Amino acid sequence: MTEVQATKGLAHFLEQDPERIQSFLQALLPGWGIWSCLEDLRAQAEVPAGTGRIDLLITGKANGGIWGAVIEAKFGHKLKTNRLNDYAQYGADIGLRFDGPQPTGALLILGRSSGKDVRSRLSRLRKWKWRFVDWSTLLRRWEQRPSPLTGDQEFGRFRRTLWETAHA
Repeated sequence: MTEVQATKGLAHFLEQDPERIQSFLQALLPGWGIWSCLEDLRAQAEVPAGTGRIDLLITGKANGGIWGAVIEAKFGHKLKTNRLNDYAQYGADIGLRFDGPQPTGALLILGRSSGKDVRSRLSRLRKWKWRFVDWSTLLRRWEQRPSPLTGDQEFGRFRRTLWETAHA
């Protein structure tokens, strides 16, 4: 599975059920309690932004504002940090705030913790408000969340393939 296939698949299956989006967000950033309050949830893949495309953009509305996550997914390819500023700017342009007393958005690199390319850039990424989430950690948390993950065989096959790809 390629990064594009993974993020397009995630967007496809997440869009089928708002509870799936909430469950995914809670697994992605468990400390953010706002996720369960979001309405008008959307999951989009390959969103054009500046010189590149945001791999996965998840947004929703709460408290009169936009909340969400800008996600750059990596399975092993080089991280092109020059595009990350474009992605952060796109998030800001749609109303996400990534700092201050109450941020409404998260900038996330979803990758393998063993990836040397990502690890070597972590200190620089933190300065730009980007956080790293390991694929394995996310997928394990997601499977443990009470959510509508069972019963859909096609979704189950996709999750299994995603797990295998993240651990290859």
